[in-house]
Amino acid sequence: MLRLGALIVIGFGAVLPALAHAQSIPDPEDDKDTSKNQETDEGATSSGDTGTIEKEHVIGSRSAYLTPFSTKLPLIEKELKRVAAFQFHGYFRSSAGESSSGGNQVCFRDPGAPVKYRLGNECEDYAELVFSYDVYRPSENGPYFQANTRLAFDAGWLVRYQNVTMFAPELYVEAGRLFTGPLSNAKFWAGKRFYRQDEVHINDFYFWDVSGPGAGIDQIDIGIGKLSVAYFRTANVNSVPVIVINPTGAPTPVTVPGMTVVADNQIVSKGHVHWAEVPVNKGATLDLAVEGRQTHGEGSAAMGAKTGYGVAVYAMHTQKMLGGFNQAIFQFGQGLAADLGIASDYQAESGARTYRLIDWVLIEPTRLYSAALVAIYQRATGVQSNPKHWFSIGARPIFNINDRLRVGLEVGADFVDPSSGSWRDLGKVTLAPEIATGRKFYDRPVLRVFATYARWNSAAADNGVVLSDSHISPFGTHLHGWTFGVQAEAWW
Repeated sequence: MLRLGALIVIGFGAVLPALAHAQSIPDPEDDKDTSKNQETDEGATSSGDTGTIEKEHVIGSRSAYLTPFSTKLPLIEKELKRVAAFQFHGYFRSSAGESSSGGNQVCFRDPGAPVKYRLGNECEDYAELVFSYDVYRPSENGPYFQANTRLAFDAGWLVRYQNVTMFAPELYVEAGRLFTGPLSNAKFWAGKRFYRQDEVHINDFYFWDVSGPGAGIDQIDIGIGKLSVAYFRTANVNSVPVIVINPTGAPTPVTVPGMTVVADNQIVSKGHVHWAEVPVNKGATLDLAVEGRQTHGEGSAAMGAKTGYGVAVYAMHTQKMLGGFNQAIFQFGQGLAADLGIASDYQAESGARTYRLIDWVLIEPTRLYSAALVAIYQRATGVQSNPKHWFSIGARPIFNINDRLRVGLEVGADFVDPSSGSWRDLGKVTLAPEIATGRKFYDRPVLRVFATYARWNSAAADNGVVLSDSHISPFGTHLHGWTFGVQAEAWW
């Protein structure tokens, strides 16, 4: 507990001096209120004039038809501002297809790997709807308070029209431009939110994710780069569902392929400090972060947590290149943070640790093509939720025929060395002609047709490499298969 407390104190201690010397920005509404008071003091004649206008309107004066409308202009302007204060964003993907065996569409993931290469390999329907509203923003560049809500809908594997899960991963308020000096661009927030979601897009790998309920201050100008500090307190969230609940309330371990979880709440506090946008060489920045985790409460002890604390560190070098970027990432986690994910591994010993190296590249050198490439190596010791070794490599070039037609090609392979048993190998290749809104890699929406071929070894087959609605491989004892389909994907 002392280690996490020290981390939080150090992070917020850097903020307090800035808060002490910062001056609040005056509210433009104060001046408006003053002018309104002056107008009211200056004349009771206003109400008298209004009465005259109404009388003229009755007798048919020409100007009388214009004046009542002009009195409504402030109300119209107010409604227009309310509309402008509302923002609507979202994401969804939906697909349909079949396998070469004649059954429904299937997807492929190497057992033990946390993610899979996604082009032509997403069987679920999934959507997110984001609603933001400027509850208070008297001027464009002045102080503001914004309420944010995100709703997510997950239909699971090929379920489509039943058992759709809806949840709210984001419910938070953000306030900004409240002070001058180092806090002039700082953002204050509290609630539940996605936080520090750094992602490799082609396999949907969120390698640094600190999401959850909490509070923090982002983008504090410290002269060299920007500092963000945050605190979270959450129940444990596992990457696999807990499917057994003990009606007596006693904690019950549940074993699922590749991971042991506990069917009960496990409380963890997280302190997070992030130093971002530190200039280094030309066209490059460095991000550094440290996170401390601490278990506490009777529930955690009863549920057999083997260590009460953990720490994770993160470094990312981002180099601009060829119209895109190259990100080189190093991560290390120990103890409770050895999972290096949003979940905490309560079965990890204090000496459990995970190292991870990532090289993530996205380039757009010409109008003719764009490309994304990634290489990942991860090594874990004493972490039940991670394999001993995981190596992944993949690429997705997109070739533009014109402004609307393009062809995507994705090749990916995963190699997993589990804590017991033989190496599990999986490779896949997808060809996907697309209709898109433009030539950029991230241009959406897209409409695509795809054909995906995958091949795997017997160790992967024995542990469920094929993801299907029946949970049984439609390819029988074969170690390869095809899947075909169509997909719509959009974000806005």
